[in-house]
Amino acid sequence: MDKRDYAFDNIKFFLIVLVVFAHLLEIAKGYSTTSDLYRIIYSFHMPLFIFITGYFARFSKRRVVNMILIYIAFQHLYILYINEKFGYNNIIQFTTPYWLLWYLLVYIFYLFLIPLLDFEKYDLKNSIKAILVIFVSIGIYFIMPRDKTQGYYLTVSRFITFLPYFIMGFYARNIIKANPIKLKKWQDIVLRMFFLVIAFVALCIIFNKKEISSNMLYGSYSYEYGKYTAKIKLILMFCALAWIGFFTITLRFNKKIPFLTRLGKNTFTVFLFHGFFVKYFLFENTLWKEEYSRMHILLLSVWIVVVLGNIVMEYFAKYILYGEAIDVSISFSKKMYAKLKDRKKLTIDENKDNNIDINVSEIKRME
Repeated sequence: MDKRDYAFDNIKFFLIVLVVFAHLLEIAKGYSTTSDLYRIIYSFHMPLFIFITGYFARFSKRRVVNMILIYIAFQHLYILYINEKFGYNNIIQFTTPYWLLWYLLVYIFYLFLIPLLDFEKYDLKNSIKAILVIFVSIGIYFIMPRDKTQGYYLTVSRFITFLPYFIMGFYARNIIKANPIKLKKWQDIVLRMFFLVIAFVALCIIFNKKEISSNMLYGSYSYEYGKYTAKIKLILMFCALAWIGFFTITLRFNKKIPFLTRLGKNTFTVFLFHGFFVKYFLFENTLWKEEYSRMHILLLSVWIVVVLGNIVMEYFAKYILYGEAIDVSISFSKKMYAKLKDRKKLTIDENKDNNIDINVSEIKRME
C-alpha cells in the first residue's frame, strides 16, 4: 500500500478554498468575472485539479458505477433545489451537467480512457509512448472544439480542454513511480526556482493580457463562441503548466499540517456540496446587500470548506457517497449467514449424535 502523499492534500486544500472563493466572487457586490484576481484564479485552479485527479486516477468498475450514481444523484438534487428556490422549471436531464457537475461527467469519461492509456510497465519504451500520447492530447486540445455546437452538451469542450492535464497527471505518477529520480539538494533548489520564475511570468501574462477573458478560462467555449485563437490557447496552456509546476514542485511540502491536510483530503465533499451554499447566498442576496472585502469573502470560503470538509463529512463520504456502508452491510450479512450456517450444521451434527446414542441404547435393551 502506497504511503499517503500529504503534499497533494495540502495543495488540494488551497485549491478547494480558491474554487469556493471564485464562486462567491461571482455573486458578490463590487466584483466581476473580468477582474484580474478572478482571471488569475481561473488560469490554474481547474487545470491543476484535473492534473491531480489524473495523478491519483485508477480504473475500476466499482469506481465508475459509483461516480455515475453520484452524478445522477447530484444532478437531481441541484436541479430540484434551483427549481424550488428560484421558481425555475428546469427539466431533469443528464446530457448537460448542471453548473459545477461538469467535473463529475468529465471524470467519468476520463476513467473510461484509463484502460486504453495504461501500460503494464513503465520502462523507457512505454514512457516514450506515454509522452507521445500527451502530445496527441495537446494536438486535440488545439484542434477542437472549433464551432459552438460543442460546448456544454456532454461537457465536450471541457473534456477536450482539460484532457492533456489529466493524461499528464496520470502518466507523471506512473513514470515517476517506475523510474524514481533522486535529485541532489542543489538540483531540487534549481528546479523549484525555475518553476517559481515561470509561474511569475504566467502571472504577469494573465495580469497584462486583458484580452484573455474569463470565458476563455472556463474551458467550456469553442473558438467561435469564446472568440479566442490558437495562440491564446497556447498562452493559456503555458500558464496552466507553469502553475502546475509551481504548486507540485516549488511549493511541494510533504508534511502533515494539522487540520488543513485533513481538509485537503476531503475536498470531494466540499466540491459537491458547496454549490448549495453559493446558490443559497445568491437567492438571499447575502453578498449583494453590501460590499464585502476580499478578506471577508475569503474567510467565508474557508468556513464553508471547514463545514463541508470536517471528519463528519469525511465519514459521510466514506460510507454513503463511496458506498462503504453497502460493503459493511454485505460483509456483516455474509458473516451472519456463515455463523447461522455453522450453527445449523452444529445442530444437525448434535442431532445425529443423539440419534446414534438412542439407537445404541435401544439395541442394548433389545439384547
